[in-house]
Amino acid sequence: MVQQKTKRPVQFEIVEPARRTLFAWLERRGGTLNDFVFPSRNNYMGHMSTRQYARLVREWIVGIGLQAEDYGTH
Repeated sequence: MVQQKTKRPVQFEIVEPARRTLFAWLERRGGTLNDFVFPSRNNYMGHMSTRQYARLVREWIVGIGLQAEDYGTH
């Protein structure tokens, strides 16, 4: 993976429980390992935008009764 801001390679490990969950999610939505985990709603071949992600997180926070202003996506 290459970091978008610096264009430098970034290496990270996905631990086994997270890996299993990601595979299950891809299988459930009919995706493959070559697809984005969180696809765009507007562009079938693209990924979810940071704005879409922020809106989704806000919905989750409000949905469980917390104050959205107290949480962020960073």
